[in-house]
Amino acid sequence: MAYITIALLLVLGFLGAVNLIAAKKPEAKALADKLAPYQGWIGAAGAAWGVFFLLRMLLSGGLGFALEFVPILTLTSLASAVLLILLGSLFGVALLRKLGGDAKADQVEARLTKLRPLQAKLGLASMGLGAWFLVQHVFRIAI
Repeated sequence: MAYITIALLLVLGFLGAVNLIAAKKPEAKALADKLAPYQGWIGAAGAAWGVFFLLRMLLSGGLGFALEFVPILTLTSLASAVLLILLGSLFGVALLRKLGGDAKADQVEARLTKLRPLQAKLGLASMGLGAWFLVQHVFRIAI
């Protein structure tokens, strides 16, 4: 489960910050172009996984305990779930437009217009948390 979260954080973060990354590494644009046809599906999967991740944390009943004993892990997990939902929603709108129709997609798009200017920052934060979770998982760090 951790590796799914890590992969989604890194991929959604890359898609979110691709313009910043491509400015420094032009070859990143080629990778982004390969991912572009799947962007809606990746976004939908990320949003769904973020909702699942957030609900799992909130409904497990141990959030207070976790905040007391592993506060950094708990707070970064909450931030990761929120980032997955936000970035997933930003990229999943295209899939919603294709499958569900323009009316619903327009409603969602109208709500997400405030997030568009923050997309690159959200992407960088997502990649940072994905890298942190990878290090944390590999080295079994619990703080």
